[in-house]
This record gives sequence, C-alpha cells and structure tokens, in this order.
Amino acid sequence: MAAIGDHNNHTFATPEGSQKPCGLLELPPELRNNIYELCFESAVNDKRANFNAPTPPGFAILQTCRQIHDEAIQIYQVADRKYWSNTHFWIEEKTYEQAKASAESVRPEKICLINKVTIAVPIKEDPGIEYLTREPISWGVAWTKSLEPGNSPELYKLVVLYEKEEQVQRVEHKCLTKQELLETLPALNKYYWAIAK
Repeated sequence: MAAIGDHNNHTFATPEGSQKPCGLLELPPELRNNIYELCFESAVNDKRANFNAPTPPGFAILQTCRQIHDEAIQIYQVADRKYWSNTHFWIEEKTYEQAKASAESVRPEKICLINKVTIAVPIKEDPGIEYLTREPISWGVAWTKSLEPGNSPELYKLVVLYEKEEQVQRVEHKCLTKQELLETLPALNKYYWAIAK
C-alpha cells in the first residue's frame, strides 16, 4: 500500500484528460442561454404551492462544470426569484405545530421574496376552514381575509387588530419576514387551532 506522500504509485486525473468535450459549450452563447432558461423553467405550471413543499427551479446544470455555472448562474437567480415572488404559497396544516414547522422549514431569504401566502386554519364550524392571506395591496401589504365563504367575524377582528399593531412597520418593510409569519401563527392558534380540537 502506498503512503500518503508517495506520488510515484498513483496516477492523477487531469482536467484535460478526464473530461470529454461538452457539446453544449460548442453551441453559440445565445442558444446556450435559451437552454439555460429552459432548464430553470418550473416543471409545475400551477401558481399555487404548498409552503413546506416548494418546487423552485432545479440547479443541477450549475453543478456540471465551472464554465456552465458561470454562464448560467444569473439566469438561475432570476428564475429562482421569479418563482418565489410569483407563486401563491399555502400553509394548510391540521395543527398549529405542523403549521409552525412548515413556516420554520423555509429559509428567511426565500420567505422575504414571497408576495402572497395563505394560511388555512381548521375550525369546528361549517365550512371547517378559515383563510388568512398576506398579499400586496395598494398602500403596501396586509393580512387580509380571503374571499372564501364562511370566514367568521372573529378572523376579521384578528386581521384588523394585527394591522393596527403592525401597520407602520409593514408599510416600511414590504417583504414577508420569518418573524412576521411565526408571530401570526400563535395568534391564529389562540383563536382557531385551539377551538378546532
């Protein structure tokens, strides 16, 4: 067995000797850019995603070689940002603990890109679910009652109360933060998940 410092008994692969020519890199740059854009398109056309199972663009092609990474990284970043900002995310969990785990599973820098998120909260009364949505509105962003039939007056009161407390901060800080999301869930737990049990 060769010692770690014994280089005479080992052959080392060189970048030139170990890699075959890449046909993609032989194409004109304009075609390569089109291919990169296609690689980063969402496979799912639905603009609605489960919060704990997002499907952002894949990045496997970025890991093939340094040149492809350098050429495609900006196209990937644009596609990734577009996915997070254009998708309507839903937190639909049966318990507060599950909803909190969903909210905690996404990185803060991705949450900040989200423009619209709906929390579906189970309740005892018919129809059995309340909806609270955070979305852009004319003066900034706000938690609003979804236009779902059956949302109760208590949910509306919760939204109004939350808006009065947080309105100044929200106008200045338009992106959703992990802290804001995690602070909203306990308020909903107090009024809804707890009564649904």
